[in-house]
Amino acid sequence: SVAKHEAINFIQKRPNDEIGLVVFGTDALTLAPPTQDKAYLKNVIEEAEIGIVNHESTALGKGLATAIAKLRYAKAKSKMIIHLTDGRSTAENDLAVDKVIDMAVDMGVKVYTVGIGGAQPFFIDQLGRRVAVPDESSSIDTKLLMKLAEKTGGKYFHVQKPLEIKAAYEA
Repeated sequence: SVAKHEAINFIQKRPNDEIGLVVFGTDALTLAPPTQDKAYLKNVIEEAEIGIVNHESTALGKGLATAIAKLRYAKAKSKMIIHLTDGRSTAENDLAVDKVIDMAVDMGVKVYTVGIGGAQPFFIDQLGRRVAVPDESSSIDTKLLMKLAEKTGGKYFHVQKPLEIKAAYEA
């Protein structure tokens, strides 16, 4: 519910942007193609439910490829995807994420990844910033999400508490 609320707040702050919604689990489904109709998007987000697509596995590659494909003909100066996930790519028939990264880079799409869940080790760098350390034991594939964001010019966020979702969207 927090993720839905913050997504709606985000789209309401971007009145001139076309925004769409793709959900994914074992497969990916476009719930809303890119549109400026914020009332429609709000309704789609409010009615979205876990289980709308098979959620027995996670197809990160398919979800991203579907979202990237929706941006193919966009005329926007800047194209970006906010990719929220609570896991790692576990679907047997998923697309290779490295190929999807290449697809995003070729189309100039920045991917901002948001890993939701579990504790994650970190360290404080010389500038006092919290820097995530990839942790293979986490259900979230932080290493992959960090790579995806870095290679496409986006940024990685790790969200463990509801208020951190708001901060990720604001950033």
